[in-house]
Formats: sequence, C-alpha cells, structure tokens
Amino acid sequence: MVDFEMTKIHEGTWIAVRLPRGGFALGIVARWIRNGLSLGYFFGPRRPAIPVLEQSAGLTPRDAVYVRIFGDSFIQDGTWPILGRTAQFSPEIWPIPIFRTLRARSAARIYYDSLRSAGQETVASFAEVEGLPDDGVSTAAAIEMHLDEILEMDQDEMLPSGNSAASNRMLPSSRIVEAARPAPSAYDASLGPASSLELDSEMPEHSVQIFVRLSDERNGAAPEREKIFELQESIRDLLEEAEVGELDGDEWGEGFCQIFLYGSAADRILAAIENPVREFKAPRGSYIVVRKGPPGTEERRIDL
Repeated sequence: MVDFEMTKIHEGTWIAVRLPRGGFALGIVARWIRNGLSLGYFFGPRRPAIPVLEQSAGLTPRDAVYVRIFGDSFIQDGTWPILGRTAQFSPEIWPIPIFRTLRARSAARIYYDSLRSAGQETVASFAEVEGLPDDGVSTAAAIEMHLDEILEMDQDEMLPSGNSAASNRMLPSSRIVEAARPAPSAYDASLGPASSLELDSEMPEHSVQIFVRLSDERNGAAPEREKIFELQESIRDLLEEAEVGELDGDEWGEGFCQIFLYGSAADRILAAIENPVREFKAPRGSYIVVRKGPPGTEERRIDL
C-alpha cells in the first residue's frame, strides 16, 4: 500500500524525470490529488545527472516544453526522485492551462476547475487552439517517452548538471500555458457551423473509439486508471507495429474514458487491437464505436 505521507508529494514539488535515452528532465507538480493524478509542467534540456533543486530557479510555466495530467506512480515509488519544493508555491502562477481536443472536422478548448472535475468543452476553430496542450491523461511511462522525443529534437549537447537555470530555456509555444480563465457559458455563434472548422485533408478517415465504463462520473479510481493506461500502451505499440493507425489520445468524464484510434482501415485497427481489448475485460457498459469512412459516415456500435 502506498504511503502518501512518505512520498511527500505536494503542489510545488520538483521532480527529476528519467528519460529512456538517458539523462533527466525537470518537472514540477502544479496540482495533485490523493487518488494519484497530477498536473505537471516539464522542462528541458536533457541533463546527464539528477538535477538539483537550485536548477529550477527562475523557471516559469512559459519555459515548459510539455504540460500534461498524468498518473504519479513513478513519484510514489521513487522512480522519479523528488528534488524539493518551491517555497510559497502559487497556483495563480502555475495555473491549470486551457487544453485542446482535435477531431477530423472540429476542435475544442477544454477548461478544468480542478483535477477532480470533468473538463468543460467549448467549440473552437483549429486556429484558435493552435499551440494549446492536448487534453488527456498519461501514464508516467508515457510522459518519459514523450519528453524523450521532445528533447531529442534539441540539437544541443546535454548540459553539465551544474549549469544554471538560465540555460534551461527551450522554445515552447507561447500558448502552451495560456492562463486558465472561466469557460464561455455558451457556444460562440460567431464561429458559425462547420465553416470555420477546417478539415485537415491528411488526417485518417476511419476511426475506432473505445468507451471504457468508469466507476464514477469523473476520472475513475487509481487502479482502474492504471489498467486503462496499460491498455493504451499495448494498443499504441500494436498499431505502430502493424502500421495500421495511431492512438490519438483520450478523454475522461461523464462515466467513461474514451480512447481515440484513427487510420485508413477500421477493420485492420480492430484486428490489431482484438487481443488486448479482450484480455482487458472491460466493465459492463463499455463499448466500441466504429466508423468506416470520413465524419458523417454511419457508425457501428460493438458492446464489450
């Protein structure tokens, strides 16, 4: 059983994230709730040794290369060392950002009051959500892999662990941490219908959406989230290996985790994921929605 007191996770806790290709990245826990969910801001560059707390000095949300809600199992078990805590941590300085969701013909902003609440969605154009972080929840292992890819794109060599935080600045999108603000109360009619929601012609046409029933109307319990994260990792690996599609994120709320898969042939996606989905033994009420064509094509439901 996890001893939450011994792990000393608080808002404002700085962590060292181990990277698969070697080295470490810096991260800060900006929100934490007891059931194992955290909001993290993560920073480059790749460092060859575990950083020290002093190297976080001067960092702000706009210096982050990645922002994500994630399961904090690697903090709990010590895989990611805790470096210390920011004195007088301010939630206003480290807000929950506005996230985005992208679909084939639409986009939306996602607003969170807290990690305990479901996100509130408002329609937006693709241009309006450009640069916002993607909505969803990741495992700690997925955080490592994604950060590793981001920092691999940086051509600079790893800095000595004693370098100052002034050298720590990457060039993230200026909107990655657009400050959270109250969500609009109604649909913005000025956007019009689909006219302002441009279609990306290069996006796959077929989709498979997995709806996993949760034990509550929000984010479910920690054990079931970990099980769903493991399912997603298995699916992602199988799709990449078979080269039939991609896992394009998830959404949590209203009693379900919704997992989005896209590709050029829905039947091939279903064949690739059949075994892990069957072994997952989804709770009663879970189902899959299959669309063999572009948005607007008739959909088929498969109960799990």
